[in-house]
Amino acid sequence: MRCQSGTFLLAKLRILAMILGEASAEGSAKARCPSGQLRSRAERAPLGTLFQARRSSGIELLPSVPLMAIETTANRGIAALCGNTADRGPKERGKTMSSRTFRALTRRAFTTTALLASLSVSLSPAQAHTLCEGFLPENDMRIPVGFKGSFRGLSGSGITEPEFNDVLNRLDKIYAPIVRKEGGNLQIKRLWSDATVNASAQQIGTSWVLNMYGGLARHPATNVEGFALVACHEMGHHIGGAPKIAGWFGANGWATNEGGSDYFATLKCLRLMFATDDNEAILNQRPPDAYAAQLCDKQFARPEDRLLCKRISLGGSSVAGLFQALRKETTPPRFDTPDTSRVRKTNDNHPATQCRLDTYLAGALCPVDVSVGLSNSDYRQGSCVEGADAIGFRPRCWFAP
Repeated sequence: MRCQSGTFLLAKLRILAMILGEASAEGSAKARCPSGQLRSRAERAPLGTLFQARRSSGIELLPSVPLMAIETTANRGIAALCGNTADRGPKERGKTMSSRTFRALTRRAFTTTALLASLSVSLSPAQAHTLCEGFLPENDMRIPVGFKGSFRGLSGSGITEPEFNDVLNRLDKIYAPIVRKEGGNLQIKRLWSDATVNASAQQIGTSWVLNMYGGLARHPATNVEGFALVACHEMGHHIGGAPKIAGWFGANGWATNEGGSDYFATLKCLRLMFATDDNEAILNQRPPDAYAAQLCDKQFARPEDRLLCKRISLGGSSVAGLFQALRKETTPPRFDTPDTSRVRKTNDNHPATQCRLDTYLAGALCPVDVSVGLSNSDYRQGSCVEGADAIGFRPRCWFAP
């Protein structure tokens, strides 16, 4: 999931543009103002109020302003720097307002400003801190309400609307208080009627948003455990700790990256979501993968921990099937065929299908207690670590310590 910033990047670009614009304009004023008439900074209004770009529907319009309009604004700005030209004679006003040298200098200053501002023209403040891709890579799948039958080779109808809401009710009950302690307000958008096969996370001001779409819930590969894993993954972008997504100017540094959010989902979130369920009865109805079950039995001593680990593996199998269908892959991912690739640099994007399944199993097998929190700066805190733990650490197919 690549990240795109709205207001954060936009604000930095504005500041940079203003600094360059003001510095160049002041240089022009020094060149053109009559001796001794350049105003001090305390005496003049901030140029940000004079050269502020017009706004419409949250989109910056400065790049579309004709150069003559920019220069007219520049003239007014230079007049503000130089002092009141109304008290001067026509000859002196002409020195300040009409020189070719002046026009060249202001054109250079404001062309630079306009170019910088143009970088932000497509970033609406309404998209502030939005992850532009979702749980799945961008896709054209749409599954409307009432869908039954087969979909791209898979049969079934996903989960029901009551199951959809029950998962999100549980998530809200667990994490809304945690988000409040962090100064945010958790907003879970229950978009059951939306046919989109995806999910996403946003931060807009103090609102920490999850967009949960009905289309994904209705996909034949989705079961309750799989949908809960998706919801936990999106929650993980907000509170999943390090590693964070790297972006320009620190944009979207708030968000845990894709692999980290996958790891958080099975390491912390699903353990809380399924803790009070009758997991033995559920597993009797839907047996887990035999290899995953064997690893769970070997890793944990307590029966309840073994059952929880196996229940979580059902979610991993579900969403791995979703990835395979989306990518039209012919080889199914398996718990016993781990991805052996090793990255040199942490991959912030969606890992490969097998790599994501490996991450779900790793989180489920890590014995670190769910009560031990994760850190936004130290990936080792609250998790298993390669070298210190034999199993359960973040897979090297996407993570580089």
